[in-house]
Amino acid sequence: DSMFRLELSRCMNVRVLWKVLVVMLMAVSVLTFTGQRSSARPDKIKGVYVSIWTMKMGDDTRFRSVVDGAKTHGLNSVVLDYEGSSKLYLNKLKYAKKEGLYTIARIVVFEDGRGATFEQIKDRTNWNRKIALAKDAQNAGFDEVQYDYIRFEDAGNASFKKRETIEAFLREAKAAVSIPVGIDVFGSVAYQPHLVIGQDLTTFSDIIDAVSPML
Repeated sequence: DSMFRLELSRCMNVRVLWKVLVVMLMAVSVLTFTGQRSSARPDKIKGVYVSIWTMKMGDDTRFRSVVDGAKTHGLNSVVLDYEGSSKLYLNKLKYAKKEGLYTIARIVVFEDGRGATFEQIKDRTNWNRKIALAKDAQNAGFDEVQYDYIRFEDAGNASFKKRETIEAFLREAKAAVSIPVGIDVFGSVAYQPHLVIGQDLTTFSDIIDAVSPML
């Protein structure tokens, strides 16, 4: 699988970049750690996505092979699922950074994978938890945060209220960190708003730094 990545400027100029995906991931508890971030963001993001299952493996052979393969094939970035830090996780993150890869923490906002209802999206406890994860990712040394499943369920009526609710989360999430913030969206949102799920790049682009439409 592959997906587009759009780098957004504040004046809505968009350039399309490809991002290659590989599947793997992780889930662990939080550990306070201040890491070193990459000195510069690549002009073109070309990276692999590592799932939670690879990130939580005690043996880091598989993870290292993915990083080494990315370098061999000219990629410059890695997207790692992030649910908190551990010594095991940070060692893998350190290795990716040592190899010169730009590191992006993927944080799933609504876990059920189907989008969310108004009640779920407006849950401040969830907002606070996910924003706290983003801050923790920044402290761990990640170069960028990427929010996924930031949408309503794909059912019901189109609504500007849905868009406004997601915008409110994005503004708060963006203000909480100093590193770039990106989002994953439906592929169709790249060329038109999808207000049934509340995603609209014509307004989101004023808030976030990058968007990855799904293919």
